[in-house]
Amino acid sequence: MDVQAIRQACLTIATGVTGLRSLQFQNHLYGCFIVMEDIAQGTVELSGTVLRTPTFSIDLEARFDEIGLHYGFITDTQLRWGAENEEYRQCWVKAFQATGHEKKIETVDGMEDVLIELVTEHIPAESSFFSHALHTGVLPHEWIDKALALLGISTAATATTATTVTTATTATTATATTATDPEDTSTVWNRAHIEKTSLKRRLRLTRRARPVFKKHLGSTRRHHYVPIAL
Repeated sequence: MDVQAIRQACLTIATGVTGLRSLQFQNHLYGCFIVMEDIAQGTVELSGTVLRTPTFSIDLEARFDEIGLHYGFITDTQLRWGAENEEYRQCWVKAFQATGHEKKIETVDGMEDVLIELVTEHIPAESSFFSHALHTGVLPHEWIDKALALLGISTAATATTATTVTTATTATTATATTATDPEDTSTVWNRAHIEKTSLKRRLRLTRRARPVFKKHLGSTRRHHYVPIAL
């Protein structure tokens, strides 16, 4: 596995993106970590570039931009990565395939440590979603609010509409439809979508504890994929 090649590809992106694009990158990178670990631990089956789980399959090359939507710390469709950086995509596909052949979690750990250090050094602290999700797989509530802001959702609006949603669940469908305008519905859905993702992560099993990093990132926790009906 060419760790330096993927480090350079990630460095190019990390130093060239801000705002929503930075969140997309960090969410996608986190998803790639989870995929690599699942492959190394044999909890999923990798055939060529097709990853198969008990519930779905995904071609990691053809649908590379969707990895964050399935395995990221937020699964909002606005965080689809995009396909404009071919070097980044190729490096990851090769890393997935190499991991499938080797199946050595130690190799994955070493690569992750390099990329975690890169993110810590080159992503500004005020935009460090990846680092805040790394320990538990979920964002703290204050960072959920920051993500909502980047997704174009007002936290004030979500606070107001949260009451509307609670009330609507006890009312009839017709009454709820009348009381909520289209903009509020969209806002509520996005907020609920992010918090539902967080709930799924909390219910998953802890994968493993990692040693303390040089940069004092603390211990990293990973989660096995366990399908849960919400």
